[in-house]
Amino acid sequence: MLRKSIAMIGMVVSFGLWAQDASGAKIEFENVLHEFGKIEKGSKVETVFKFKNSGSATLEISDVSTSCGCTSAKPEKTSYAPGEAGEIPVSFNSSKFTGPIEKKITVVTNDAANPRFVLTIKADVMVDVSVKPSSVFIQKLKRNEKMNHEIVVTAEQLDKLEISEVKSDQPFMAAKAEKVDDKNYKIVLTFDATQVAKGESRAHAIASFKTNSKTQSEISVPVNVQIENPVSVSPTSVYMFGTKEGTPREVTLKVIGTEGGKLELTSVKFEVKMSVDGSDEKQVDIFSSEVSPESVDAANLRVMLSDKATKGRFQGHIVITTNSKEMPEVKVPIRGNII
Repeated sequence: MLRKSIAMIGMVVSFGLWAQDASGAKIEFENVLHEFGKIEKGSKVETVFKFKNSGSATLEISDVSTSCGCTSAKPEKTSYAPGEAGEIPVSFNSSKFTGPIEKKITVVTNDAANPRFVLTIKADVMVDVSVKPSSVFIQKLKRNEKMNHEIVVTAEQLDKLEISEVKSDQPFMAAKAEKVDDKNYKIVLTFDATQVAKGESRAHAIASFKTNSKTQSEISVPVNVQIENPVSVSPTSVYMFGTKEGTPREVTLKVIGTEGGKLELTSVKFEVKMSVDGSDEKQVDIFSSEVSPESVDAANLRVMLSDKATKGRFQGHIVITTNSKEMPEVKVPIRGNII
């Protein structure tokens, strides 16, 4: 009798779960993964994910999103009756990719059991020419320093690689090609930090060259350089937006010297103008400063906004004069408003 009761309870539980699963909308895909295999760089490929509403209520698709802008996916419509089939067309643009890729498509529906369904596409993007690295970041290049950096260009599907018209779009970086063999070249970048405008802590450039590939006839490599100035200030700018009238406010800047020896801040000036309701800007005297040495090569600079400052929008620079021979003056942007 006990066994019979347990068996009956099991049947009731099973039936209850089945009934719960069958009720409402239910999305079922034929496949959740599509592999394009090997594709050429620059090609646009497409596929279709087929599905069916196997539930007892109308299926509503509220959103279809992709993991990057290179992939697009959009269903034919948003509502599907019980038993109705549908498709989600998906396309992938390979122009910015090299090698194996994997992208996700998230489908959001009113399926209580699977409200967010994830589909996947994979591909292996083949290129005629590979570039390593595909972008360059140079850290802490000293202001008086010159250095070289190499980019390796390799023929992946070409019998012979040819490179011409190597260019740099900035005077602080020179670029030239050196042939290694029929399949490989080196692009040698030469950086001269003295050609970067004084006070700038970052510089950007593009190295470009042409190849004999039909699909990659011109290749560009972005370059970012971090300059180590003789004097640096952190943060690099000051913002004081949303300051209430009659309320004092302050920010502390850290000024650091890298030349060796004692750093001195000989003067601090504020070149700040203010406008009220879009009126002409006028020079204002609403800031004061206080310097406190932290170590031999560092000092803290307190920048204080007066509580006497009236409503308006201000912008300008904090001009810091130091004893550095290479960088005697540093300008820090300052902006804000008083409400």
